[in-house]
Amino acid sequence: MKNFFANAVAAIYFICIMLPFLLILFFIPLMMIVDIGTIMKSGFSGQNIGFSYLAGFGLIFGISMFVPNFRRIYKRIPWLYVYIQIFMVDILILTIGTYFLNTGFEIDNLARHKLFLWLMIATFIIGRLIMCLWYKFKPIKIEKE
Repeated sequence: MKNFFANAVAAIYFICIMLPFLLILFFIPLMMIVDIGTIMKSGFSGQNIGFSYLAGFGLIFGISMFVPNFRRIYKRIPWLYVYIQIFMVDILILTIGTYFLNTGFEIDNLARHKLFLWLMIATFIIGRLIMCLWYKFKPIKIEKE
């Protein structure tokens, strides 16, 4: 009976909490790219809520990795851990780039806008290269049953 209750709570947590967050996680980088386009089109700095996304997703996915009964979902769906990790790093890279772009667009100066636009692009490229090198030397290990 105890095992049934634990499995039921884990299933409810996955279906009601994690599944919507997993779907949202896919669209967050797209929304952040739209925000970057809005900043560039308007010429004014905007809001950068990427750190809030990271904190919220980190809490939800951290609970799922901390509680042993919830952690079983990563054994049942082995690609889920990789999916979460890659998207979280992508959101972090986009957040840092958006921060630089917002800093550049605080003052209405075309040279400053161009400089910080290039800094944002360099941040994306360097961040992705670091991520690629990290996963080349420390690949993600997927646990199998």
